[in-house]
Amino acid sequence: QSFWKKTKTVYNPAVHMNNLVANFSMFYMANGSWKVFAQARKEFGKILDYERGKIGLDDLPKDLRDLYNEGGLSADMITAEMRQGGKFERRIEELLDSYKVNGKEFMSDALDTGARQLRKAGRIYGSVDRFASDWYQLEDKIFRYSLYKTRKQQINPKTGKIYTNEEAAKDAIKYFIDYDINSADLIESREI
Repeated sequence: QSFWKKTKTVYNPAVHMNNLVANFSMFYMANGSWKVFAQARKEFGKILDYERGKIGLDDLPKDLRDLYNEGGLSADMITAEMRQGGKFERRIEELLDSYKVNGKEFMSDALDTGARQLRKAGRIYGSVDRFASDWYQLEDKIFRYSLYKTRKQQINPKTGKIYTNEEAAKDAIKYFIDYDINSADLIESREI
């Protein structure tokens, strides 16, 4: 499932372009500050360094650390889809068990062959996959982080005060969607 999903997202240049155009548009509509965006871009590399384990949470700039603590940078589509993988894999196993011929799992044999080929390809193309996946996730996170930093300088119209860390994070996630949504309808549609 993850390989198929990546061929439609991570490995597709048109999707990257659409994602960036949509993110620029959403940032503009959310009244994000382009000045803050330009200042924050110096810190974008820290997101990858942290997620690759090269630096710790304490090594991040304060705003970036605060946004991680508020859960604002842990919500990306790839991670959310991979978290759902366990449910998907169990469903596949149930289906495979129902397709036996003379007690032999012919579908399982075919899928095992495919899985071996994918593992072999993974060893060869693993670094390319990681690079593409990291950049795909970063496309949303840089805008979410920039909007978070913008909100921390703005007055929240609901309270009349400067946005708190929690309010800024929630607003950034609202504009740059949290793919780790667990609504009943979404869970049901994933299990079909």
